[in-house]
Amino acid sequence: MNPEEEQKPENSDDDFSNIPLSKDLHSSKLPPHIKPAISPVAAGFIGLAGAFILYQFIGGLLLIAIFGFNIQNIPTNPFRWLSIASQMLFILLPGLLFAKWFYKDVTYVLRAYMPDLRLMLIFVVGLFILIPLLNNYLIIQQYFVDKFAAVSPAFKNVKDMFDTLDNSLSKTYGELLGMHSPLEFIVVVLLVGITPAICEEVMFRGFIQHSFEFAIKPLWAILITSTFFGLYHFSPYGLLPLIGLGFYFGFAAYKTNSILPSMVMHFLNNFTAVLLYMFAGTDDLSKKIKISDQDLWFSVLSFVILLSLFIFVMYFQKKYTERASTQHS
Repeated sequence: MNPEEEQKPENSDDDFSNIPLSKDLHSSKLPPHIKPAISPVAAGFIGLAGAFILYQFIGGLLLIAIFGFNIQNIPTNPFRWLSIASQMLFILLPGLLFAKWFYKDVTYVLRAYMPDLRLMLIFVVGLFILIPLLNNYLIIQQYFVDKFAAVSPAFKNVKDMFDTLDNSLSKTYGELLGMHSPLEFIVVVLLVGITPAICEEVMFRGFIQHSFEFAIKPLWAILITSTFFGLYHFSPYGLLPLIGLGFYFGFAAYKTNSILPSMVMHFLNNFTAVLLYMFAGTDDLSKKIKISDQDLWFSVLSFVILLSLFIFVMYFQKKYTERASTQHS
């Protein structure tokens, strides 16, 4: 029996750790044992507003209060540690507190269960197909952005604005990822890989997405959460890939009834970006090359092949989930 189908007391000792879910993405239900203090939709938007305001604005004010307005000259290591602390204080802690205040059952709301490990492995395999798939999308997108900017002055103005924002973010990101010793590598992995994987997943896939699932269809809950997840990162060219990744993380959390797979995949995605930066000098290969027509067609072909493989993995996931659900029923 799935945990959402059982009316259990708040402190139940029942173990739901190895139950893969095969729920309908088009259905929604508030479990009997969950009695929210406010509307789940309101709780979800409070989470979204809290993550944005607390981390982006309060965290920014804290940065200015400590280092002053000359942000460009902030020493790198203190900036790293402050960023780690800010994520814990303004993303992770609010996610935990919101879950406790609004729902009481933190474990259930955050899906703090062990997943079916085989199902999690299937999603991880899908991730390693999705990462190059999205990188090829970025190359295709950049090709057409450059082409449109060359023939449309209005579009070029928008592109120039996006380029300014993107270059600023890339410069800051590059300073944070600059590594000159094994110790710095560990700190960067903690900053870019481990901390966001825990903090952002607790808030976005844990509290926010599950709140929306209590009130609306899960498909919409995942889409809304992933859209705001993409916007939250302020990456103009990476918006659609970020939404895609967020949707995949949310889908994995929903299907496994566990936040652990999305945490693991979030870490692996970010760790891959760290490795790319180490060896290629960037986490986005589309920025390193002048994209020719030949590059475009190679990327299109790669995109189609990878998309086909990804669809196959998702079909395999669906069949595995259905079989596992039948065995547990």
